[in-house]
Amino acid sequence: MNQFFVLAVIVLLPYVLCDTEECKNDIDRIYVSHTYPNWTSIAESSGTKPNNLGDWSTCTKFKDAKLARYCPTVINYRDATDFYVGFCAPYSCGEKGLNELQPYIYGLFGFSDYKGTFFCDHKISYNNGFIVMMVISGLILTLVLSGTAIDYYFVEQFEAKKKEQQNKKNEKENAEKGHQSSSSSSLANQNSLSMESEEGKSANENDSLLKKKENINKGPKKQKLYNWWDKRFFVFLLQFSIIKNTRKLFLKHPSSLDSFNSIRTLSMFWIVLGHCYFNITTHTPVLNLNWVINLTKRWSFQVIMAGEYAVDVFFFLSGFLACFGFLKLLHSKGKIPIHLAYLHRFLRLVPALVFIIFFSLYVSPYMGQGPIWTRYNEVIKQTCGKYWWTNIIFINNWWPKEYLDTCLGQTWYIANDFQFFIIAPFLVWLWFKNKLYGWIASWLLMFGSFLYTILISSHYNMVANVLDEPSGYYNNWYYEKPMSRIPPYLIGIMLCWIYFDFKKKNLLKRFKAKWGWRWLSYAFGITLLCLTVYGSRSSYVNDDWSKARNVFWITFTRPAFVIGLISFLFWWLSGYGNPLRQIMNSRYWVVFARLTYMVYLIHTTVIKVVIYNFLKESYLCDSQMVLLFMAMLFFNYSLAFVFTLFIEAPMMNLEKLILKR
Repeated sequence: MNQFFVLAVIVLLPYVLCDTEECKNDIDRIYVSHTYPNWTSIAESSGTKPNNLGDWSTCTKFKDAKLARYCPTVINYRDATDFYVGFCAPYSCGEKGLNELQPYIYGLFGFSDYKGTFFCDHKISYNNGFIVMMVISGLILTLVLSGTAIDYYFVEQFEAKKKEQQNKKNEKENAEKGHQSSSSSSLANQNSLSMESEEGKSANENDSLLKKKENINKGPKKQKLYNWWDKRFFVFLLQFSIIKNTRKLFLKHPSSLDSFNSIRTLSMFWIVLGHCYFNITTHTPVLNLNWVINLTKRWSFQVIMAGEYAVDVFFFLSGFLACFGFLKLLHSKGKIPIHLAYLHRFLRLVPALVFIIFFSLYVSPYMGQGPIWTRYNEVIKQTCGKYWWTNIIFINNWWPKEYLDTCLGQTWYIANDFQFFIIAPFLVWLWFKNKLYGWIASWLLMFGSFLYTILISSHYNMVANVLDEPSGYYNNWYYEKPMSRIPPYLIGIMLCWIYFDFKKKNLLKRFKAKWGWRWLSYAFGITLLCLTVYGSRSSYVNDDWSKARNVFWITFTRPAFVIGLISFLFWWLSGYGNPLRQIMNSRYWVVFARLTYMVYLIHTTVIKVVIYNFLKESYLCDSQMVLLFMAMLFFNYSLAFVFTLFIEAPMMNLEKLILKR
C-alpha cells in the first residue's frame, strides 16, 4: 500500500507542478509581458480594486476558446469583512493552481498584505439530489391536480346538482313557499359544513365526503366510472385539493386573538427587511462601503437593527398560543395528551422544513449564474450538505458549533421553539393544578436564563453593538441558545395565565371605566419600545459603553421589548384600544399570518438567489434598498402561497386525518 502511494506521488507530482508552472507562465503573458492571445480584453475583464468584479460576461466568452476562465477571489480583511475581486485567469489555471499562486497573484494587484481564496466559475451538472427533488415535485403536482379535479368535478358538481334537485323538489311539494327557504337552508348547510371543516372537524368532513362518494356511485350511468375508486384513496387525494386548501387559507373566524395575525405579519416583514440589509452588505461586493458604515450611525437604521426583536415576538406569541391550547385541553378533558402534542408539533413543522432544505440544497444551485454564483453553491453545500439532518431533529442551535455553519441559518429559531414547546405542557399543567407552583417554576426558569446571559456575556465581553462581534461568541453562545432566548416565551405563557384568569373571573369588563390606567399603560409601552429600539444607538456611534452596561443591555432588552408590546396587546385582547385595535384585528392580516411559517423558511434562500445573481457590484442607496425590500416581500409571499397550497396545507390535512383530530 505504501509503495503504491509513493508510486502515485512520483507519477502525478510532475503533472501538478507542470500545471502550476504553466498557469504562472500564462498569467505573466497576460498581465506582465502582454503576449497572450486577446490579453487586452482578458486583462480588462479583471477587477482592479476591492469589490470590483471586472467584466464577467466578457471573460466567460473566452472559455469556449480555451483562453480564459472567470475565477474571482475573496479577500479576508481584518478577519471581519470579505472583499471580492474579479480575476480573469488563463484557461490553464484551476482553483488549486490559483490558490497555490495566491501570494504571487495578489502581489500583481497590490493585495500582498492579505489572504484569500480563489473560486472558479463553472457549470454544475444535474446530480441525483436534483433528480429526486424533481420526481418528488412531480408527484406532489400530480396529487394536487388529481385532488383538485376530484374536488371540482365530483364534490363541487355533486353539491350543485344536489342543491338543484332539492330546489325542484321543494318547489313541487310546496309551491306557495317558493324556493327561497330551500335555497337558504341548503346554503346554511353548505356553510355549516365549511365551518366544521375549518374548525378542525376533519373526521366529520371525511365521513361527509365518503357519503357523497357513495351517493355518486349509486347513479347507474356512473357506476362503472367510480367503482374502482377506493374510499380512503379518494379522501387522501382531496387533502391536496387547491380548492379546499385555498378556501381554508382565506377563511376567517372571529376571535379575541385576531390581533396576533397582524403582529405576526408585521414581525415577518421586519425580519425580511433586516435580512435584505444583512445579506446584500455581507454576501455581495459593495462599492460604496462608506455609505454602509455611515448607515449604522443613523437613527433610522436602529429600526432595522432592532429587527432581531421580531424573533422574540414570535417566541412570545408561540408561548401564549401553546399555553392557550393546553389550557383548553385541561378545561375540556382534564389532561394533556403530551405524546400527541409532541407528535402534532413535529408533523406540523417537519414536512415543509424538509422540503425547503432540500429545495435550497439541490434545486436552488441551478437557479442562477454570475460572477459570484459559484460562491453561493459552495456555501449551500458546506452548510446544508453537511448539517441538514440537525434541522430535522431540531438540534441545529447546538450543532454545528459555529452559527455560520448552520443549514438555513434562520432555522435556529424553529429549533428553539420546539425545545421550548417540550417544557410548555409541564408548566401549564403545574399552573393548572397549583397556580403558585406554576408561577414559581416559571420565574425560576426566567431568573436562570438571566443568570446564564449575565455570566456568558460578561465572560466573552459581548457588546450591544452586534456589528462589532467578529469573534462569533455572540451568535454561538447567546443568540441561538435556548437558555438565553426563553424569557419572551415564558412571558407569553404568563400573559396567557393572566388572560385566562381575567376572562374566567370576568375582570376584563372592570377595566372599562379605568381609562386612565389604559393610557398610562400605552405611555409606558411606547417609552419601553423606543428605549429598546433606539437605546443602543450610542454604542454604534461612539463604542464607549462599559462592560456592565453592555451586559445589562444584552440580558434585559429582549424581555423589555416584549413587555412594551404587551402594554398595547393586553388591552386589545380585552376589547379596548380602538381604532388601532380595529386595524390590527382586520381580516386582511389573516392570509399573510398563515403564510408566515413558509415565508420564514424560504426568505433567506430567495434573497440569496437574487443577490448572488447580480452581474455587477452594488452601489447602495436608500431607494435601492426600499425597492429590494418590496421585491423580496412580493417574491417571498408569492412563493410561500404556492408552497403552502402544495406542501404545508396538504400535510396539515393528512396529519389531522391520521391523528383523527
